Amino acid sequence: MLPMRQAASQFLANKRIAVTGVSRTPKGHGANVVYQRLRDRGYEVVAINPNADRVEGDACYPDLRSVPGGVEAVVIGTRPESAEATMRECVDLGIKDVWMHRLYGAGSVSKAATRYGRQHGITVIDGGCPLMFDPTADPGHKLLRFVATMRGRPPSGCECGAMAKGRRGSLMRGTTDQTRNAARRLHRFDRWMYRSGRPNRLARLLNRISAIQFSAGILAPNHWVTLEVPGRRTGRLISFPLVVADYQGERYLVAMLGQNVNWVRNVRAAGGRAMLRHGRREAVRLDEVDPGARAPILRRYLALAPGARAHIPVDRRALLEEFDRIAAQIPVFRVTADRPDPRDTDG
Repeated sequence: MLPMRQAASQFLANKRIAVTGVSRTPKGHGANVVYQRLRDRGYEVVAINPNADRVEGDACYPDLRSVPGGVEAVVIGTRPESAEATMRECVDLGIKDVWMHRLYGAGSVSKAATRYGRQHGITVIDGGCPLMFDPTADPGHKLLRFVATMRGRPPSGCECGAMAKGRRGSLMRGTTDQTRNAARRLHRFDRWMYRSGRPNRLARLLNRISAIQFSAGILAPNHWVTLEVPGRRTGRLISFPLVVADYQGERYLVAMLGQNVNWVRNVRAAGGRAMLRHGRREAVRLDEVDPGARAPILRRYLALAPGARAHIPVDRRALLEEFDRIAAQIPVFRVTADRPDPRDTDG
């Protein structure tokens, strides 16, 4: 397993790099951000998009085979289901370095693509972003790398194809053990940050950073939001990053630390009225869910919020009966759009 810094350095030593998934409408597309940065830092970068002739003011090619002179490395920035086809193309063309882009959520990572590439001798980086590492890094991406590391989701290392061959069984056992040990360390760290039932100084710093990021909707999946609610004592607007759990067509917020969390007490004091932010502001009403209906929502929440698993004493794969036992301790709020009452308007 190559350390992530070494794998990134090896990848970025290539000078002619293709980026797949570069869009004609660049807003919100990670592949466009990567393409622009590589170009600005002096790389000979090639855009791949079968539905465009030009993107970002440059010529665009439908696939890797169509690129005159070929490329040395590829950043995959498409949906995960397209990644395996690109990886097979890389194998056919003899490309040896591939980076599947992912900051949050699934990104462009495909397990099948990773497995196929490594089986055929490609050095595959399955996650993270090239812009987190020099010489293409910027302070914002370095900060994202720091936040991801602190929250237990750092860009991982990389297994090259030659390392993967001949020792797959021991590698899988080692990887499983490493994953379990990393999860235990992460849970200890998470509990330390909230050991008094309230965030310590480091947790407050990370929450402020996340609140800014989620509010702007920058490199964050749609279910990561910032809650804004007036403080019950000061009236000052307080922001807090949260994960929205979707279940049976409804949205829910969960208080992983229980009844006495500040944001829960502020929401109750505000009569359930609040704002959610993710690129835009949405006025919402938060209504508490009866404890008897919380179990499936809590299980869905743990599937989406790895950072909460250290604080909710039930395995995310447990039966609903296990969640029922702790449901009364963990407030859950249904999120609905807050439409003004016409009786409150003039005329």
